[in-house]
Amino acid sequence: MRIMAAWHRIDPRNYKVRSEVCYGCIRFMKTALKEKSSTFCFLNDRINPVFDKVVGKIVTKEEIREAKDFAKSKTQTAEDNER
Repeated sequence: MRIMAAWHRIDPRNYKVRSEVCYGCIRFMKTALKEKSSTFCFLNDRINPVFDKVVGKIVTKEEIREAKDFAKSKTQTAEDNER
């Protein structure tokens, strides 16, 4: 993914993020590649389901929930916290 992003001159650090811990996240790279590369979309459609199965066998549902909670807590703005 990083090679394809470099090929398409995609730098995830150029995306506006809500938290410093999100800079350089491959999620931005993946989203940009989906928009710019039909080759990436083709490969992602075939590889991602296999990846999801492997991750599902390694990572527990509790770990996934904790990761999502952590990400959510790091992306909340001050305005979100006031609600």
